[in-house]
Order: sequence, then structure tokens, then C-alpha cells
Amino acid sequence: MRYPHSKVNELQRFFEERYRWVQTGNIPSCVDRQEDISRGAEWMWTLFMNQFDCVIVEEEDLVESFADMVNFGEAVRTHVCLHNPAGDGFLLVPPELAERVLVMGALV
Repeated sequence: MRYPHSKVNELQRFFEERYRWVQTGNIPSCVDRQEDISRGAEWMWTLFMNQFDCVIVEEEDLVESFADMVNFGEAVRTHVCLHNPAGDGFLLVPPELAERVLVMGALV
């Protein structure tokens, strides 16, 4: 499914808001409070996104594997691509999650 520019921008805002939530000290339920909290917000964000089957593509991975991603990567063809709010690179969001976030009005 293709999303209009306005919906992609809306999704980007929801993911940025949720990353700010993690940055301010909130801990997603998937994070082991004993071990992972000391690794910082970016680490917790990665665990949180993994929980939703999102794919984080860092810029160096993109440069090294662009042809393979485009030619053979299923996520590139099916997912919604956002800027990763936790750093350089991109966040590939499954269409089911994107739709749920847009309907609910938040990433929960």
C-alpha cells in the first residue's frame, strides 16, 4: 500500500513523539529494566522497534547493501520508510503497524 505524503509525515510525527517519550526516561515494556536501561534511549528504541518487526537501516548499511536491499529485500517493497528518529538512517515500518498507528493516532 502506498501512502500519500501527508500520511507519511503524520506517521513520522508519531514515531518521533514516541522516541522523545523514550528519551525522557520512559521505559518500553520490552526492555529489561536491569540490563538494557543503562544502554540508553537509542538502545531501548531499537528493542522497542524490534518488538513491532520494524527494520532499522543505518546509513552505512544502506550504502553497502543498496542493490541487495532493492533487488531482494521484501521490507523495501512492502514497508513504509521513515527517518529513524534515534539517529541516522531509516526505519522500515510494516504496513499493518503503519495502518494501526494512523487509525489509533499514536504509537503505543
